[in-house]
Amino acid sequence: YKSAPESLKVDLVTNYRSQRDLFALIARIFYGVEAVSPNQARSAVQAVHPNFHPFSFVICFGLAQQGGADGSLYNQVEAENIVVQLEILRSGWPAKWGPIVSSDVCVVSSEYSQIVYIRQLLRQRGKFFRG
Repeated sequence: YKSAPESLKVDLVTNYRSQRDLFALIARIFYGVEAVSPNQARSAVQAVHPNFHPFSFVICFGLAQQGGADGSLYNQVEAENIVVQLEILRSGWPAKWGPIVSSDVCVVSSEYSQIVYIRQLLRQRGKFFRG
């Protein structure tokens, strides 16, 4: 990025859709800038879960395995841990927010097979989300 011509650089300094803490982390780590979300600029108050931070990082150990013909990988231990974390989140979902739906939670992975495996585990445990 630093060696690219200035005419090709675009700094992401405003974001209209991300949770402000996550956006600030991404801006600091990947862009080296202090970013401002419109929510911060407008001093909007976002709903905050009483027991969980807006994003979580969990360390777990396991072995990455090839999941399909696309060459992507999955980690069984990691996927199972994510499902447990989702169950904890669901069981502690504030009633004042209404019922939890799939668009309320985001699980990010760079591996397609990991997402497929997580969805499979969720289906095996019954319908996790409505909607």
